[in-house]
Amino acid sequence: MKKIKNSFINWQLWLNKQISNLKWKKMKSNSENFIFFLRKNLWLLLSSVFKSLKIYIYVFIIPLVLLIVVFAYQSYGGVNQPLPPIVAGYLLIPGFGLILGINNLISEWKASIFLKRINLLGTSKSQFLLSIWIVGYLLGLISTIFCGALVTLFAQALNSTKNPFLEMFAFLSYGTTQEVVNAWLGLFLGISTVILSSIGLATLIAGAFRNIALIQSLGILVIIVTFVFSDLFLNPVMLASVKPLIIFSYFVPQKYGAWTVFYAVSAGNLDYFLPNPGSKQITISFLSITWPIINSLLYCLGLFLLSLITFKWNNRG
Repeated sequence: MKKIKNSFINWQLWLNKQISNLKWKKMKSNSENFIFFLRKNLWLLLSSVFKSLKIYIYVFIIPLVLLIVVFAYQSYGGVNQPLPPIVAGYLLIPGFGLILGINNLISEWKASIFLKRINLLGTSKSQFLLSIWIVGYLLGLISTIFCGALVTLFAQALNSTKNPFLEMFAFLSYGTTQEVVNAWLGLFLGISTVILSSIGLATLIAGAFRNIALIQSLGILVIIVTFVFSDLFLNPVMLASVKPLIIFSYFVPQKYGAWTVFYAVSAGNLDYFLPNPGSKQITISFLSITWPIINSLLYCLGLFLLSLITFKWNNRG
């Protein structure tokens, strides 16, 4: 009897092992298929993106113009010296161009056979959206480096004795090792979340609607509203003096990336980006860096999930 019982236990263990192996093989196969399609989509999207003239206009030229205009406006043509955290925030501006760039690409693809072709290849919505987010993120980083380098040269031309961008980078490297690491990580995180939230807004709009004119009009409206209320176009002190505007600005995902950068670069010191806050009746949006980081990440995740739910492959749904 004991022998039969041991045989049954051994058989049960063998069966469980076989089931586990089958599950692992299935998971491995699904993972390999997902990565294969992802790589295929990335190559297809990259080759299509860099052939589009509009991408260079929306993602590189327009953000560069916006960056120069904002810097010239806030520095009064180079006369005033913006505070280092505010200058660091300027590097987030190129990410806004992706709202128009990705929006325009998807709307044009939906009007053509491009997305239908991708869909027929067996690509799922999640694979396509993840691919476009990766491509958009790479574009955003390239645009940030490109625009940042050129606006640094522009600032040097305005005032050869004091370049706020060079001083901002020097400011980032000042302090203890931990403070320097936190400042650079915060800057990178802020840039990344602004890029990703801009891509999320673009894919949500372009994926959900069918009318191309409506999609592109909404894209323009969204970039204007988010840019104005992100605390990057207007000085944070100006926006903080009107409480209803502060409340409205919480709906702008890029605002959280901006405050992540402000706090990270200033090492949590409000005086570095809200000078003399006690001298005016102002509302401080966040009292620490924690909530800007959490909310920016939640916005990015939420926008991706909403895009996944509402995305349509073509203009007929």
